[in-house]
Amino acid sequence: MVFHVLNRGVGRRALFEKETDYEAFERVLDVTSRIRRLRICAYCLMPNHWHFVVLPERDGELAAFMQQLMNIHVK
Repeated sequence: MVFHVLNRGVGRRALFEKETDYEAFERVLDVTSRIRRLRICAYCLMPNHWHFVVLPERDGELAAFMQQLMNIHVK
């Protein structure tokens, strides 16, 4: 089953303010993809939110991926 996942900044505040913020997030996404496998069909990064279209193959795969992604990104 295909899922649409999104994350928005608190109070619609910016998540990404400059080009390097987007690049840093894409590096986090790359690291997470190596740790937790998940088929990402598409993604879009915008200043105050992002969207992913993903296709998990197993139960729990989506939750584990998102938890890993957000933990790395916050740090």
